[in-house]
Amino acid sequence: MIVAALAGTLLILAAWWRMLWSGWIPLDVNLAAFFYPNWALFRSLTSGGHLPLWDAARNMGEPFWADPQTMAAYPLNWLAALAPDFADFLRLWIILHTLLAAGFAAAWARRAGRGGLPSAATAAAVAGLNGFLMARATLPAHFATASWIYPVLYFEEAGSWRGMAFALAMAWLAGFPPFFIVIAASVFLMAAAKDRRSLRRLLAASAAAAGLSAVQWVPFLELLGHSVRPIVLGASEATRYSLPPVQLMRETLLPLWSALSPRLVGDPAIVGFYVGLPALALSIAGAITGERRERVLACLGAATLVLSLGSHLPGYASTPFLRVFRFPADWLLGAAAAAAFLAARGVQALPERWRGAAAAAVAADLVLFAQFPLAAWGRPAFLADEPILAARLLATGIPPSRIFHTRRLRALWQKSGFLGEDDFLALREFLAPSFGAAFGVPEASSYQVLKTKAAADFLSRMNGPESERFLDSAGVAAVVDAADGASGGPSGARVRWRRAPRMRVFLAAGRGSVRILAYRPGEVRARVRAEGQAKAVFSEIHYPGWRARLDGREVAQGLFEGAFPEVDVPAGKHDLRFAFSPRSFWLGLAISVVSLSAIVLSILA
Repeated sequence: MIVAALAGTLLILAAWWRMLWSGWIPLDVNLAAFFYPNWALFRSLTSGGHLPLWDAARNMGEPFWADPQTMAAYPLNWLAALAPDFADFLRLWIILHTLLAAGFAAAWARRAGRGGLPSAATAAAVAGLNGFLMARATLPAHFATASWIYPVLYFEEAGSWRGMAFALAMAWLAGFPPFFIVIAASVFLMAAAKDRRSLRRLLAASAAAAGLSAVQWVPFLELLGHSVRPIVLGASEATRYSLPPVQLMRETLLPLWSALSPRLVGDPAIVGFYVGLPALALSIAGAITGERRERVLACLGAATLVLSLGSHLPGYASTPFLRVFRFPADWLLGAAAAAAFLAARGVQALPERWRGAAAAAVAADLVLFAQFPLAAWGRPAFLADEPILAARLLATGIPPSRIFHTRRLRALWQKSGFLGEDDFLALREFLAPSFGAAFGVPEASSYQVLKTKAAADFLSRMNGPESERFLDSAGVAAVVDAADGASGGPSGARVRWRRAPRMRVFLAAGRGSVRILAYRPGEVRARVRAEGQAKAVFSEIHYPGWRARLDGREVAQGLFEGAFPEVDVPAGKHDLRFAFSPRSFWLGLAISVVSLSAIVLSILA
């Protein structure tokens, strides 16, 4: 086993040599504009010992913990966040979850197939080094959630409902709900193919997992109810990144497919998929020679491959359940997991003298070719160095004034994409949403699938005929718009500076002054001096959990422009405090604590 562990470690080092030895990191817009800001915001929110409940940097304020993709409730995120910088965090993240996937896949293969070391090594190699998982390196929540399918299936095979409960809870907390759905469907299929006892164990594990992860999903359901995202998406939105059949075939079969045929439909980080001819051949052999378990796995792999076709599959867009997914390519997680286990069974079916060579062929193929389709590599300094525009905005005060990217510019950027080095430099220069949030720059308009309805409505008015009025209310100092005559490319932008934007707390009615005494995400304290009856506004989006206190007494809140909390302030000097403490978080935390206590007691009993 020591030799096997050493060989596995060397394989991982070989597969990720560029990240581990050259100092480069995988880099694309997903990482720069979404997950890197999430990491930076998480670090800044927790560094002062505060719970990361509220994100003040994006969309004029929004819940942080309630958004699964921030991974704020994921225990391994709290551990990995101790890394000194983002590059080290990403290295630790990828290695940790690769080992998690590979280790449990190997354990599953040994337990389920009673095979030897070559069979386990094959399962580990395919699970940890397949192209689907490696392509998601720029999407840390996706990468982490995908790795948990192997512990879930291992504990199902082992008959441990407590192990399944823990693994399912971690799969949810890791932050990518579509993969959690794939994992849940996969383990249900495996349990249903056995007997009623297995289904009862799965039911117990699901109930316990729901309790353990309630600290996150209870706030998430509240956020989902207030967001613009419907549960069932429209047909066009639900079929984005559908894989054309020919592209899926060449990604699956050809080692150098992206060199031979570089055109790609969809984001490489999402549609990337490679298991290689050696693993595929062994998977087919495993399905043919295996027993009922292998036939079920073959059905899982085939079904998820077909579902990844999305709009190319008749009836896909008209099926409500399938339209919960934004990207049909997400179904490929099931195919990758099935390939890992079937390939292990295929090795076991070979004559003993060929098993080691077969495992080595699978590992070598994946190390050489699975990572090839990754979009780009860059130096960590590209992310870490503070842009000039960010420095100017941060100098406007505490909290700093906001930046606003117009709808016209965002449409131009979305149309043209970020394709070359100049485009990525423009992303930095103009703080493309939500890159600026990584440096503490508050944004009026950010990328967010779960954007609140209040924020979306206010942003529509900021792009309308009375835009200056709403920009003023939101405290916007810099407006980034498309340059005159710009027709494409992120560099076609210009910055317009606005004078004297409003502070985060201001008087909307009456005369007087406001001085901010203290500010952090989720709390602001201000001294208000009103010459008569006035209304004080806190220009962060109203959301359940915000409470206002005037001179220590809780006061009722109204809504300013349908978006920001406001309170009535009588004449005189007053201390005003807004604080965010959502009941949904505390309810979820109570459920999780009770559930964890019950599981511990069941172990001790």
